[in-house]
Amino acid sequence: MLSNDRMGIASFRFQQVTDNTKMSFGAEEHGDWRPHTGCKCPFRTKKLTELWLIEVPVAHPVVRGASAVLAIPLAPVVLASKLIFSPTTPTLNIVAHLAIECKYRCSECGNVDYYTFEFSGAGKESRCGRYENISRLKSSSREMTLDDLYHIFLRTWPSATASDYNSLTKNCQHFATDMWAKI
Repeated sequence: MLSNDRMGIASFRFQQVTDNTKMSFGAEEHGDWRPHTGCKCPFRTKKLTELWLIEVPVAHPVVRGASAVLAIPLAPVVLASKLIFSPTTPTLNIVAHLAIECKYRCSECGNVDYYTFEFSGAGKESRCGRYENISRLKSSSREMTLDDLYHIFLRTWPSATASDYNSLTKNCQHFATDMWAKI
């Protein structure tokens, strides 16, 4: 039986300071992360009611808009790098964080909550909560428990650590895509 221990709640954020204006790049801030407490019942009692592959913004909307405009002349280069380094990811947005998010209902206490699985510069994370500012790229109707999904998470890149993170070759988009393929 698995406990509800989380693998860490560190946030990976890059901050750029220009003329006393702080611009931050982080899924937690721009994705509007909402931690939840969840019930203390075992994962095996939590039946998934919804399951998604999600895309979360990692930059301020102004930065995302400017990068989209500036990317137009560089589109062939961006597309080529995406196809070389991330050919199976379901998004062409290189300024986005991908994660797996689920909604579950506990059969013991009736609690309904969310759980998120992801990989970032902080390493692999599984935690109770959700991003509010997301796009749902894919959904699954596969019947399973949170315990089943947690085991898939553990089997996806089992030895990956924060030091393995590489923004081009081993990132959140690769991890989420690989985990989604196992679902």
